[in-house]
Amino acid sequence: MPQGTFKSDITKWVAKAKGNVRAVAKKIVFDLGTTIITRTPVDTGRLVGNWQYAEDHIPGGTFDVAGSREQAEAQFAAALASFEVGHRSYFINNLPYGPVVEYGLYPNPPKIGSKKRGESTPTIHVINGYSTQAPAGMVRITVVEFQQFVAQAANDADQLRRAS
Repeated sequence: MPQGTFKSDITKWVAKAKGNVRAVAKKIVFDLGTTIITRTPVDTGRLVGNWQYAEDHIPGGTFDVAGSREQAEAQFAAALASFEVGHRSYFINNLPYGPVVEYGLYPNPPKIGSKKRGESTPTIHVINGYSTQAPAGMVRITVVEFQQFVAQAANDADQLRRAS
């Protein structure tokens, strides 16, 4: 996207936000993050449980616990509670296989791993090197939709302003 276009969009957004800049910016970040969480494949739950949010620093480390989308969204919302405009927001997953899920770098044919408890054969969630649950990735397709999130948040703020 050309820089002038982005600047123009932000100027329009600020005009629509009318004093709700923090709320609108926070909604954009929240919608981006929850969309990524929703698009994250869940097998063991470890990948979805390792999304981390921070302001002004890149979170490090990983968690050894499995999580659900609901748990990941609740943790993200709690971390976002202190959101402030003007700070850099980071939403990151440090698991080493995250890029494999995002970019489809699984071996083709896939390695056959161990089966989960209760399964008679291992489940394979890969076709031609891509996750069957997220063949187009999670982050890349969400980033492409960034302007839609900005427009929706600005429209919501405009509607709230008119209603009050």
